[in-house]
Amino acid sequence: MTDNWQEWIKTLIASLSTPNHEGEARDSIQDLIEKIVATPVPTKGKRMKLDLVLLGDLAEILALSLGVDLVSGQQKTFLLQ
Repeated sequence: MTDNWQEWIKTLIASLSTPNHEGEARDSIQDLIEKIVATPVPTKGKRMKLDLVLLGDLAEILALSLGVDLVSGQQKTFLLQ
């Protein structure tokens, strides 16, 4: 995964550094996201909060960088709070 991550970062930096290549940067990020699940959760007030679960390679990268365990031991799943 480290090699893939480094290659992805290089591609992203190159895309962001080149005029008119924002689409490539967006596509590069989207390739790392399988899906995002948003679940409304009641709060004590009238408003709801959202629990977001990120699925895909980006979830794994974020979990590793933050030093946290992945949700329920599932690979490539990360709970955003």
